[in-house]
Amino acid sequence: MSAAPLRYVDPDATPTDSYFFERRSSPRRKMNGRVTALLEPEDGEGNLKRIRSLTLVDGSANGLGARCDQEITRGTRMSVFFPPHGYEAGFAMGGEVVNCWRDGSGWRIGIQLDETVGRLAG
Repeated sequence: MSAAPLRYVDPDATPTDSYFFERRSSPRRKMNGRVTALLEPEDGEGNLKRIRSLTLVDGSANGLGARCDQEITRGTRMSVFFPPHGYEAGFAMGGEVVNCWRDGSGWRIGIQLDETVGRLAG
């Protein structure tokens, strides 16, 4: 009789499905860099509490993956500001947080982007 070896299961790890089904409608590409997010205000919330610094992880035509120091509630609307680079103007994208889970010492978030991309004056 054979016995399966014991293995450590991290209680903070993101659960994985036993079957993996890709639900993304466009391919993801690795990204890096820092952007600023401005969350939509909640009642009585000051402006400084709405600003978050995000570290990009990956992105596609439909969404962004990022890391953040603070948890952001699923369903939160935000604008993500990309700084100017060289002669190109900066721009902003609107979206909604669709996933947020603990990732090491921070949080990993998934943002579903709106179809429209607003350009900032450069």
